[in-house]
Formats: sequence, C-alpha cells, structure tokens
Amino acid sequence: MNDKVRKFARIFEGLEEGWGQFIAQDTEPGTGKQKGKYFIGDKPLTENNFTSHLLGNGPSLGIVPIRKDNTCTWGVIDVDEYLDKRPEPKQLIDKIRELKMPLIAFRSKSNGYHLYLFLSDKISAANMRKKLDSMAKALGFLGKVDLFPRQEEIDFEAGDRGNFINIPFYGGNRGVRYMYDDNGDASTVDHFFELYDKYRLTAEEFQALNYKKEEKKAEEKLGEKEFKDGPPCLQQMATERVTHGSRNEFLFMMTTYLKQKYPDDWKDQLDRINREYIAEPLNSEEVIAIKRSTDKKDYGYKCKQSPFCDLCKKDICRKRKFGIGRTQIPEYANPAVLLSEPPVWFMDVPVLDENGEVIKVGRGKFTTTQLRLQDQFAEACMSNLSIRYRPEGMSVEDWRNTVNRLMREAVEIKISEDASEFGEFTDHLEDFCVNRARAVDKIDILDGKPFTEDGHTMFRLKDLQRHLKSASFKNDRSHVMALLYRFEYEEYNTSVRSQDSKTKFLRLIKIKAFEEPLEPDDPPNMFPEKETAF
Repeated sequence: MNDKVRKFARIFEGLEEGWGQFIAQDTEPGTGKQKGKYFIGDKPLTENNFTSHLLGNGPSLGIVPIRKDNTCTWGVIDVDEYLDKRPEPKQLIDKIRELKMPLIAFRSKSNGYHLYLFLSDKISAANMRKKLDSMAKALGFLGKVDLFPRQEEIDFEAGDRGNFINIPFYGGNRGVRYMYDDNGDASTVDHFFELYDKYRLTAEEFQALNYKKEEKKAEEKLGEKEFKDGPPCLQQMATERVTHGSRNEFLFMMTTYLKQKYPDDWKDQLDRINREYIAEPLNSEEVIAIKRSTDKKDYGYKCKQSPFCDLCKKDICRKRKFGIGRTQIPEYANPAVLLSEPPVWFMDVPVLDENGEVIKVGRGKFTTTQLRLQDQFAEACMSNLSIRYRPEGMSVEDWRNTVNRLMREAVEIKISEDASEFGEFTDHLEDFCVNRARAVDKIDILDGKPFTEDGHTMFRLKDLQRHLKSASFKNDRSHVMALLYRFEYEEYNTSVRSQDSKTKFLRLIKIKAFEEPLEPDDPPNMFPEKETAF
C-alpha cells in the first residue's frame, strides 16, 4: 500500500465499523449546496477505500469522526456560507491565523468551507464539539455551522453510527475538495501533510485553547446593529439588505419581532423596514396583505424555514429579549435510522434548564411507535440515561411536521443480513440442515432429521419449528413460512415405507441444500495476490 495512502488513512481514522456515502439528487436553489440521500454501510473501513477516494474512483468516502468509545482525533467546523455569502478564502485564512487557531481549511463539495482540527491523541467527542463551537463563534460566523462529530455519544451496540462527513481530496490533487494554503490558493496532498504535522495538537495543547474573549467580541459586534434584541437571522438579513426571493418571508417573520417590540405601531415599523432594508421594496399591496394575514394571529418564528434556518444562531437568539425564548419547537437533530426489522430511529435530544438554555444534548433511540406518539416519545426520553429529561410538548401539527422532517432527513444505516432477523433465521436453518444428525435414508425423516439428496434438503416443518423453539426463535407456522419464502421452497406430499412395512405419508419442505463445510485439508486461500492500487 502506498505510504501516502497509509498516512492519509491514519490521519482520518474514525469509526472503523462503517463508512458513509452521499448520493446527490439535486442542488439547493440560491446556495449551490447539493441535496440528496445519506447512507452508512455495514462493511468495515479499509485502506482500499482511501485509495479509491484519492483516485476518484466510485463514490467519495464519508468518515464518521466519533468512534464506538465516543472519542475522536479530529473534528470539523462545516461552514454553510455559500456563493455570494461566503468569505473569500484568503480573508478566512487570515482571520484563522490572526486568532492563532490550528485549523486547516478545505473546500467542501458544495463550495463551502470545512475547517479541520487534528489531534495526535484521542479525546472525548463532547470536548471536541465544545472547542469547535467556541472557535466558530470567535470567527464570527452568523450562518448555519455544523460541527463534526455531530454527536457527543452514540449507542454503538444498538446500531447507532452517528453522522459522517465527506473527507477532502476526492480525486487527489485533481479534485475540487482541495486544501487552501495560507494565501487562499488550492494546494496539494503533500502540502496538507506538512500543515497537518505543523498544526496537529496533543491533548494538553487542545485543552489549553481558549477563545472566550474572541467569542465575546464577536457577539458584542453583532449586538451593535439594529435588531440586536431580536433573532440574529433577521439581523443578518437586514444588515446585508434583503434581495428578491426572500422579501415576503423576511417581512412576514419580521412581524413576529415587531409585534413584541412595537405593539402599538408595528405596522408603521414594517413599512419602514420594507423601505430601508429591502433592496427592491415590496409594493404597498403586498405589504398590506402581510399585515392583514398577521393582524389577528400571533405567529412564532419560522426557524426551520429557509432562509432563516441557514442563518440560525439559536444559542444567541435564546438570550435576546425578543428572540425565540422557550416557546419554540425543541431542536431535535441529526436523525438516523437503522434499517433493521423493525427499524430503529436515533436522534439528538436537547436537555434544557429552567431558563431555556441547553445544558447538554443526549442521543436517543426510538421505535417507530414512539416517534408517532408524542407521549411515548417523552417517556422514552425520560428512561434514557443520556437524556433523563421530559421534552416540552407541542401541537399535533407541529409534532407531525417535526417527525416528518426527521424521517425525511434521517441517515440510513444499512445492516448486515447476518444481523437481521432473516440472517438469524438463516443461521438456525443451516444449523438444522447441516450441523445436526442428518438422515441417511428418507425414512429417517420420521425421526425428525433432514434428508439431503441431489442438491436439495427435505424436512418436516414441525421438526424445523422444534429446532427453532429450542434456539428461542419465534417459531409459529406463518412466521417461519414467511422467512422460508426467500429460499424459494417447495412444499409437497410424499410417502415412505417404514420398517414394519407400513406406508407413512409426509408433507415436506424442500429447499436448495446448503454448501458443505470445507474439509480440514482443503483450506481457503487466505493470502490472494494484491494489485498495486495507488
């Protein structure tokens, strides 16, 4: 294996028991961000995966940073600031170096930024997320920023695999997911190795990082502008002047803020904001229509609606007088679904204090029924030791919309057939047909033994059911027959003559015979020749 590939694979070590793929389906209008489906497979991660990634062969490689022991050696600030909203690379790099941050910047697949922090030692994913959050705030990002690892902990034994991120250098030096050097120019894998060795931290150096002063300065700078007591998303949009395409959404949500701050003259204030903060103001008829639709009803902030979700800064918003407070829908995030029988759902559940501040984020495991029924969902949260909290309830409509969003966004975790119910049944069936005492003659079926002849195995259903029962596997007829269906079985009547010359009528199941186990003197080739891949 090429030394470069080996070093690259070692740098991006993460969860070894699965890796992710993204299949693009569409591009988000106005941002250029790719939309599609996310999958996490069940095959172990190998160096060959990294070789294919660097060559640009097949799907790009997604790595889950959090390991099954809830530690990591690298993390990422994923900056969702696309197209006209994104800072120039040189501007961003200069800011990072000015604050003495040991971050390495890469271009993401959608022309955003992935800012990586690398360590030589393992640390808890929770500590990594806290530090990355501090660094993102100190850099002053107002847009939506995702942090990887996405979770502080995962329930690995239950099938949870966390969330993956598409790592850089797909296609090597020829690809578009390159590293930015200190001049803001595209750079190579070799140069990345040099910066990795330069900026990689020990656990002690990581703990010493402190950006509290820079965080405070960035927040104070934001508070100097108008709407400093309202949602940062509205403030950001107003500062940049709202353009065509978001005008109606902006004014509609602005009424929620204005009706709280200016209850007596909010309509006049809306007229002023339309004139001062929208590049091409709406005409009077359109503004009157917004006033009419919001006059008799108080709407909440549309935090999940674009473009506001892309500019969300909920931790700041909660502190503001006319921010979201505690009246908003809980921020359930990072959903995943284990494609088992039945499926298992995972998601992050925020735990709030009495002031609405997030104390921690727990990782919950839920059945489909618990997702459907809000009371059962709350009970599952209370019983989960990483959560131990009863989330605030919401209206039936809000709950339905929330669940639909979570199911729509869920990363699909593929499960090995060996780990599924069918896989377990297959093991029991093979044990019954191959590893137990087998019939020498067809008459022996009467003793409960399977009989194999001409590439097929025959047995009575009741004998298989008895074997399944002894293995504590569900053995009722309809369930067993449904599982046998995938073996393309044949059910037929036959007869045998017993030793006392009596004819016995049998109804048998016939399936293709399992392969015989290898003899000790016929071992498989464990060391096939390898081709040079890189």
